[in-house]
Formats: sequence, structure tokens, C-alpha cells
Amino acid sequence: MKLVLTIAAILLIAGFAQASTITVCPTKCNYTSIQTAVYAAHPNDTIEVQSGTYNESVVLTKNIIFKGNDTGSGEPIVNGDIYQNGFIMVLHGFSFQSISSGIPYAENMTTPNTTIYRIEKAFANPSKSQAIVNLNKILKTNPKDAWAWFDLGVALSTSGRYDESIVAVNESIKLDPYFSSAWDQKGFVFYKLKKYDNALEAYEKAIQLDPGDGLYWDDKSDALYALGRTAEGDAAYDRASDLEYGISTTTPGNTTVSQNATSGTNILDHSMASNVDESTYKVTTRTNMFSGNDSKVYSWLSLGNVGAGKVEWMWYSPKGNLFKTDSVDIPAPSSAHWSSYNIWDYIDVAGNIPAELPGNWHVDVTMDGQKLLTERFTMSQR
Repeated sequence: MKLVLTIAAILLIAGFAQASTITVCPTKCNYTSIQTAVYAAHPNDTIEVQSGTYNESVVLTKNIIFKGNDTGSGEPIVNGDIYQNGFIMVLHGFSFQSISSGIPYAENMTTPNTTIYRIEKAFANPSKSQAIVNLNKILKTNPKDAWAWFDLGVALSTSGRYDESIVAVNESIKLDPYFSSAWDQKGFVFYKLKKYDNALEAYEKAIQLDPGDGLYWDDKSDALYALGRTAEGDAAYDRASDLEYGISTTTPGNTTVSQNATSGTNILDHSMASNVDESTYKVTTRTNMFSGNDSKVYSWLSLGNVGAGKVEWMWYSPKGNLFKTDSVDIPAPSSAHWSSYNIWDYIDVAGNIPAELPGNWHVDVTMDGQKLLTERFTMSQR
């Protein structure tokens, strides 16, 4: 039997359902900005862009159907790009200058002088204090930009200003309740504040909005472990591992690398190790198996295409309790970015508390508030 799919059926399979239509045009429509319409839309809504010229780049925060409508002066002209941010779009009736499946990253954006470009340029400032100042300036003239509030929340949390970060992220969510990354960031900040119940609630909201993102499941597992709900934490971690958004490298099952890691940054190499040559910045003894007789347990990684930022390690004992947190600042490069930068952290073992806590440990590594990877390792009895 031949299977014939209608356009409606194809959209439904792709994750789109029948929804509302929002109009965008220079005057007398729901909105004058495509980006503002995206923030206001529900998942799977249609945004009808009518004739006119739109000088903006757009980032998606949900699945969207775009439809151009020639209302008499030709199809819409958009002098900007679209960044899908991992979401699905259907586009017909007009074009963007370029399409990227990822998120905006100032260094790689092809159309400058748009609001999203200015936001990302401000966020990428090597000085987080200056980044916060610049983002606040942008928000004074663009107070309803959910992405700007989100970036401000990340910059504030990176600077340890967690209460202010919650305020900024809440503003982002108020403007776009379906912005799953904002909910995940809210969970991350609550986690940093050790408000694990609040963190879990925010992570679950992110999962409800985007259940296919393995990062959110992995974050949920961290919150559950911190609450002592180990079995549920294991189930959430297993779900993260099952999803294509979390990929395993090095030793299967020991490492989860987030595809939603800090934009533009590449993880060139990474490993747990019992020794790192701190004079050459190179790992020497790779392993995920340690004993109480080992001097140290290292988490080492080599980053590429990376600028200034803060890398943070959060070490967790077998019961899921946060054992230690460390951070290292990557200095500003002399050029646009470091082609490669090796960095590491460690916990002392022999003669210290970890030697008395055998079992399955893990360490989360983040950069500027965004998770890079989770490494898992085993500590055996001496």
C-alpha cells in the first residue's frame, strides 16, 4: 500500500502541530520584529512575515513555521541570518541571508550591526564585568529581548552573582515561557545555590519543553543525586545517555560530552588521569580507575577555538554529594581565540577523604555557566 503524507502530516511528524498564526509587518500587525514574534510564539506556531524589509538576525527558542506573504510590494527581505539553536523550522516565501543549525557566536556571525550580534558581542567580552555592563546597556533599549536577558543571566552566574542571575533569567522566561535553555540555566543557578529542589523543578520544566535534549536530563540527574535520590538520578542519566544530544567518547559510558557546550568552543581532547605534566600541560597517565593509594585524580581537557572564560569543575562523591568546586580563568588570547588551550583540575586522594569513599564518582565541567562534559570514574579501596 502506497503511503501518501500530506504537508500537515509531515509537519506533525517533524514535531509541529496545528497552532496559531502570528503576523509581522512594518505596521498594523501583531509585531514589527521577527525575533519578538519568535519570543511571543508558542511551539509550532506559524509566523507570517509580510512584505517589508527587516534588518535583524533571528535565533530560535522553539520550533517555528515561517511563511512569507507578499502583500503587494514583493516577498519580505530579511537583512540578517537565522540561528536554529537546535530547533526545527519550516521556511517558505522569504529567505534569510544564511542559516545556522547552532546558536549565535559573535566571531562567526556573518551579518553585523543586528541586535543579536550586539548581544553576542557584548557577552563575548573577556571581562565579565564589562560584559554585564554592555548587556545592561543593550537591555535599556531592548528591554523585551529574551536572549539578552538569558545572556545576562549566564554572565551574572559566571561572576558568582547568583541572586541577580535568577532575576535576569526570570525576565527571559517571562518574555518567552517556552525558552527551554533559560529554564535549564535557572536550574543551574539554583543548583549553585544548593537549592536542589528548585533546581530539579526548573530542569523538569526544561525537559517538558524539550524532552529530546540530553543535557537537560543530565542536569536533572545531578539535582537528583544531590537530593540523595540515586535510583532516579541513575534513570535520568541513562536517559541522557540514550539521547543523541549526549555522545560518549574515550571510554564508553564514562564520559558525556554536551552538544550544547559553550558556543564555538571545541573539545579537542579530554581525559581523567592519575598524572598530568604540569610543566608541559599534557596528560600522561589516562585512566578512569583509581584507588585510595593514588596521589591525585585529574580531570584534563584541551579546548580549541576558545576565548577568555571561566572553566569550573564540580566533583561529586558516590552518593551524589558535592565534594569540591574549583575554577580556572582562561586569559584573553592575543588574537581572536586560542587555537588550543589545555586546562585541568584535580582532587587529592591518598591520605584524604576521597580515599575513604570508594565507588562511582563523577565531575561536571562547565565554561561560563554552560556544561561542557561530565566525566565518570571509579575509586576502589586501598
